[in-house]
Amino acid sequence: MGIVVSFSSIVGFTADLVFPQLLKNYSVRKLILSAILLGVLFIASLFWGTTIPHVLIFLIAMAVWGIYYEFLGFGVQQFIADTMSLKMRVEGWAIVGIFKSLAYFLGPIFAGWLIMRGEYILLFVCLTFVLFGYLTYTSISKTHDRKVSIEANNVNLWREISHWKELFPRIWPILTISLLMGTIDASFWTVGAVWTEKLSQIHPFGFFVLPAYELPFLFIPLMFTRLYF
Repeated sequence: MGIVVSFSSIVGFTADLVFPQLLKNYSVRKLILSAILLGVLFIASLFWGTTIPHVLIFLIAMAVWGIYYEFLGFGVQQFIADTMSLKMRVEGWAIVGIFKSLAYFLGPIFAGWLIMRGEYILLFVCLTFVLFGYLTYTSISKTHDRKVSIEANNVNLWREISHWKELFPRIWPILTISLLMGTIDASFWTVGAVWTEKLSQIHPFGFFVLPAYELPFLFIPLMFTRLYF
């Protein structure tokens, strides 16, 4: 289970190395559209895995998820850069964080309720959310057709690593903190799903483990915006 879940992060890490060079001609609208299409492909691969359960199919699904997450991340970052001034971007990221945490809070509750009615119903509802995301995408202003500004001529992995060597002595504290917090977060989301299933068999509120973990993140971004301003 851990290998399957972490495979998306491995693919995402690789994508982080090459995407800045590959996506230099992408606009915000194109990034978001690519994420939506990958979301559909992810649901299709899960449907395939539900029909023919095999670990290789789930690895493919997680690889698609990893790439989807990178496209979405780059798209949101560029969207905020296009729509908000430098001073207001902290508040913009806080609002994005609140809505993201709200999704992580409500997701396990609805998913647990839906999966009891069948895996295909859950996948159908997920597809409905993706289609709603597409409708939202169509409302994005044409001003977001501006291409991502990246100074790179070609993909060069060794040049990217050399940049890391130059930056690491300056930002190693935040990288260390991010690694430790990411390890805790990934461990909880991996084991927490099993805990939720076990505890829900013991107590009716056992399903609330994952939502309770995400609940504080609904309010922390608001605190940071108040401190910043």
